[in-house]
Amino acid sequence: MIKSNKITILILMFSLIIFGFNVKHASATHSNNLVKTLEKRNELVVDNNTTLVFDTNRDKNSYMRSLASTTSNQLLTMKSSSKSPGGGRLIDTKTKKGIKGGYATSSWAKSNLYVMTASKTFRFEGSYEWHGTLGIGFDFTKGVEVHIPANKKKWSRVGLYADYKFSRYKKWTPNMSVPIYYTEKKRLASYYKIVYKKK
Repeated sequence: MIKSNKITILILMFSLIIFGFNVKHASATHSNNLVKTLEKRNELVVDNNTTLVFDTNRDKNSYMRSLASTTSNQLLTMKSSSKSPGGGRLIDTKTKKGIKGGYATSSWAKSNLYVMTASKTFRFEGSYEWHGTLGIGFDFTKGVEVHIPANKKKWSRVGLYADYKFSRYKKWTPNMSVPIYYTEKKRLASYYKIVYKKK
């Protein structure tokens, strides 16, 4: 009996140690991931280039429930029509070129040529104001080596840029008194561009 109690106590102590470690680990990573979590909680990734951004988390949940009750044939019909997958009605659209998402080079330099190696990955982080603030983030990479000429008399860096098409949708779902609103972000292109230092 005494031996059994000792084993039980040891198990409890071990569990407390593990639990304490997990709490500390969660606390340490919480602040680093908080912003990203808030940005992503109302988003739904469709593919590598397309993301749906819902006005509220309630809208996202309602949208997901409506998809669950949609048949494969209905989805195919929606994709071939002017509606988005899920049956939203298009109410506004806009294309924006040249959204900046950071730099590929770490510092300013006077160079006549920048050579960006193939398959090197950079983190693109930007935003655009349209029906609210739309966060834009993705892994920027090119499959081929890129040569970018520059004016060697000026201080320059290589910037990360992208073109996007934004589409605004409105969707009614059964048993709801108000519609769902969401914005589709579709990346059209991503590219390097020389940025010159302002005087």
